[in-house]
Amino acid sequence: MVFVASSTENEGYDSSLSDIESEHSDHNTASEQSVSEQSEAEIAECLLADNFYLGKDKETRWGKHLPRRPRNVRTGARNIISHPPRGIAKNVDTILESWKMFFPANIVEEIVDYTNKYLTKMRQRVSRPRDCLNTTLKKMYAFLHLMYIAGLKKAQHLNLQELWVDDWIDPDCFRAPLSIKRFATLLRALRFDELDTREARKKVDNWSAIRNIFEEFVTKCSSYYHVGEYITIDKVLEAFRGRCEFRQ
Repeated sequence: MVFVASSTENEGYDSSLSDIESEHSDHNTASEQSVSEQSEAEIAECLLADNFYLGKDKETRWGKHLPRRPRNVRTGARNIISHPPRGIAKNVDTILESWKMFFPANIVEEIVDYTNKYLTKMRQRVSRPRDCLNTTLKKMYAFLHLMYIAGLKKAQHLNLQELWVDDWIDPDCFRAPLSIKRFATLLRALRFDELDTREARKKVDNWSAIRNIFEEFVTKCSSYYHVGEYITIDKVLEAFRGRCEFRQ
């Protein structure tokens, strides 16, 4: 026996089926929303636990703490330094000590002497000689320190007034060691060689303005730093307008 459903019955069946599918889709949407809410809750819980940083994709988690290294595990060969520092550089522990390995006190003292000789000449040409007083080793260290900070802040194209601005949003690292007038004076008077004999040396050496200190710095580098098999050499083309006897 064969039963044939009428069109009206089929329409009723289809409508009921569509209702079931819509309910099922609504249920799936609700389920997805609940799962997403649950995942967001888990992420929020992790963030509250202060263990992870959440990536832009809302899925990647970056741990805030280094994973614990299992005990009795050998260090990988790629993490072993096979070329340690040379000489007394092995005993250096701080950043300042590392810097003084390449720029010891005798080099900075030479810079102070050459700068003071130029400051003496500047005092004879200015209306206020007290603005060109000689500097000291301590002040030169402060000046070099500010030069490093200016480079770190990429402030080579900024006006000095912007670095020494006195408002609540800028740090005191520039204003505390030196005044802006003193910094500008040292920047103008900074010298690395004997100015009286430069012209004679310049006839045979285009690097006469920095030759002695530069060679001593290179000697320090070769004495304390070991160039291993893993090293990257980069190049940079400095912008310069003017007449230059050598090409960089």
